[in-house]
Amino acid sequence: MAVDLATGTVTPRLAGAEHGHQVLPLPGSDTVLETNGDSNVARLIEGRTP
Repeated sequence: MAVDLATGTVTPRLAGAEHGHQVLPLPGSDTVLETNGDSNVARLIEGRTP
């Protein structure tokens, strides 16, 4: 889920993350880092919604 803090608009699903472990916003960007506890993979996701 993502919430636009300026408008209060809720996006129920920003990106699929089966067994997602942690999501961290990267300062100064619209990118978030998501880690997966099952596959030991980290991926970068564009956090801005249309």
